[in-house]
Amino acid sequence: MNKVATPLKAAAIYNILIGLIVLSPALVRSVFGYELKDPGAALLVAIYGLSFGIVVWSIAANSTKYGGLAGPVVVTFVLGVIMLLWGWFRGTYTVRNVGLPIVINAALAAWIWTSRPRG
Repeated sequence: MNKVATPLKAAAIYNILIGLIVLSPALVRSVFGYELKDPGAALLVAIYGLSFGIVVWSIAANSTKYGGLAGPVVVTFVLGVIMLLWGWFRGTYTVRNVGLPIVINAALAAWIWTSRPRG
């Protein structure tokens, strides 16, 4: 197993946890301090969080073969940071809503990027 497997597994677990948290409005309120206004949109976020987590776990589980997909995984985390920042700057979210997810997404992106296979 090459060194990209560990950060990919961490990223997978993070996304699966986000997906599970978003399934519960009470957990979203407790963890992110955000009141869910659209249960349908929340369900989509949960589905994509869970699905992406499963895909990333699959990449990590066979990182020797699929480790080259680390770059696209990093791109998704960078896009996530951009979208969270956009929501914050537009006033949709507060720092409490997005501060920690921005830090976690950026840290995971950096960790995966520096651990990815080269060559």
